[in-house]
Amino acid sequence: MKRSIIEEFNIEDGHFKKDAVIYAKNNKEEVVDELLNVVKDFSNHLEDYEESLYPFSFVYSLYLLSEFKEKRLFYILIKILNFISKDGNSL
Repeated sequence: MKRSIIEEFNIEDGHFKKDAVIYAKNNKEEVVDELLNVVKDFSNHLEDYEESLYPFSFVYSLYLLSEFKEKRLFYILIKILNFISKDGNSL
């Protein structure tokens, strides 16, 4: 069974997921909603994450959505930044 792009990003083996990133860049329309869901899920459970325990898929999703200039990412980032500034937390 083929892994989803998010499952691929979450494999912690010390290697950059170059093939998955290239696939995402070549299939933007197919992956953008899945990437947004990762960031939304993260933003909805901010209090559950510690600085070193967030999923790698979150970092890859931020990177790719920024590369795609995805405007829907902006509003989610505002929520994350507000959480950090109000609670004095660091992610």
